[in-house]
Amino acid sequence: MKTRCTFLFCCLMFASLQGFSNAAQPGIFDAGGTGNFILIYPGDSNAFRKIQMVDEHIAIQLYRGFAVVRGEYKMYNTADSILTIKVGYPVNSMLRASAQGSTATDIFFDQLYALKSYTNGRENSLIIQEGAPHMSLEDNNWYIWESSFKPHDTTTLVVYFVVNTNNTVIREGYTIDKNNGFVYLLETGATWKQPIVRGEIKIALMDNLKISDIKGASPCCVLRVNEMNNTMLYRFADLSPVAEDNIVIVYTPNMEKFDFGYISQKRQLLFGSIDSFAKQSFDEAGLVQHSFPNPYKVHTVSVKNVAGVFVILGITILALIIILLLLRFLFRRIRDGRPSRGTEI
Repeated sequence: MKTRCTFLFCCLMFASLQGFSNAAQPGIFDAGGTGNFILIYPGDSNAFRKIQMVDEHIAIQLYRGFAVVRGEYKMYNTADSILTIKVGYPVNSMLRASAQGSTATDIFFDQLYALKSYTNGRENSLIIQEGAPHMSLEDNNWYIWESSFKPHDTTTLVVYFVVNTNNTVIREGYTIDKNNGFVYLLETGATWKQPIVRGEIKIALMDNLKISDIKGASPCCVLRVNEMNNTMLYRFADLSPVAEDNIVIVYTPNMEKFDFGYISQKRQLLFGSIDSFAKQSFDEAGLVQHSFPNPYKVHTVSVKNVAGVFVILGITILALIIILLLLRFLFRRIRDGRPSRGTEI
């Protein structure tokens, strides 16, 4: 019986360890970021695959706590007629993008992110409206505007953002880092007529940030860097983007006291700065290939999570000991209640 109890104890211990050995899903959560504009309503889908992104120019300035983004997109209508569709960006929502296998990439769209958009130089009137049910967002509300594309002609759309990068959490097992995180979803460009003919993403580090302040970036080796002026550049051609093409950058630790509302009020100055940067040409000779660490890797162990594991482990062991003692007690009672051999009548 002692052997049987020991075996039972080991089985119960193994089952309990299996129950809490797996931590929450690893990945990057609440990062600041964006993607290019996307189709909102399925009813426009007939027009959707007839419009091709022939040029995508993205300028990004990374600050401590936030980032400013300017996207310029040249869209060519391959159809023989004018196409009018509704496009937009999410408002105050979570977008879960699949990347790195089972690793999550989670972007938070703060409603203060100061979106502005233009079509052929004319500012678009934005409305907030519910999107289609198929959108993978927790709060499915969108900044929406209507754009018309002339037949066999190119339409230029320009979009500005200020995004909060200060709330990012990078999690791997019971290890957690709280760093600034920025994501640009190149994969949202795959919903237009493919491929994206050519594109450029250029990044400037502000607030005295340096290349060495970047803790990780993905893809690891597409960004060429200039360490003298702390800028980065990625050019591509004939790209049909997938999740692995998304630009993910993790840099300095989160700031405890950070007022993103105040930052968003300075959007006109910030948009002026990003306009100037977007027009600057890069010195190709000063750029070198660079390999960044994996941004999904973390190094700080969460004391709270580890303590929780030990509490659960302690409770489980105590419960198993009590169960074992009860079984032992019951076995003895049953054994003592049996009549002794040789005294049976």
